[in-house]
Amino acid sequence: MSYAERDGGLELSGNLALDLVNTIVPGRDGPVDLLGTPIDLATWFEAAGVSGGALGPILPDSPPLLRLLLAEAIRLRAAIVRLLEAASAREPVAEDVRFAIDRVMAEGHRSTRMAGESGTLIEIREARTPLGLLAPVAVAAARLAVEADAARLRPCAARDCTRWFLDTSKGGRRRWCSMTTCGNRAKAARFRRRHGGG
Repeated sequence: MSYAERDGGLELSGNLALDLVNTIVPGRDGPVDLLGTPIDLATWFEAAGVSGGALGPILPDSPPLLRLLLAEAIRLRAAIVRLLEAASAREPVAEDVRFAIDRVMAEGHRSTRMAGESGTLIEIREARTPLGLLAPVAVAAARLAVEADAARLRPCAARDCTRWFLDTSKGGRRRWCSMTTCGNRAKAARFRRRHGGG
């Protein structure tokens, strides 16, 4: 199954770094990578709201660019997983992980402009290079590692799930990436064990 084929896409968390990491989902025979093709990545960009700025319109028409971006996205995703593991364990982030994330952030471009007649200042993020399209994802990862409460940054408790989440619940006791998937499966399994159904 790919991202483009997935019914309704992926449940998005509102954090681009977690959303990229969570493109690996539980499947019947183990984890499934929803970013199997360049088109899956383009679909994910659109669903996650990653703006390509001036490069955005050329993405669908440039298979080589999409292949390059897919390889970079998968490399970034692996670095983010290691970053999340270190942050949640309150351990130092490995130098190669910092380099991988810094490298992508450096390709992003931010500028400030005045909007309309009001003169309000707005910040605009644009990609200067193809890799820069992933810069907002790298920035989101860095912010998670630095600003999020490490005790609330955790992997799903389901044995077969690889997804991560930031627990924003009041009590801070959330265990599942989603109650509609992993949470419900765990509840059903507990019910079957208690009632002799498996």
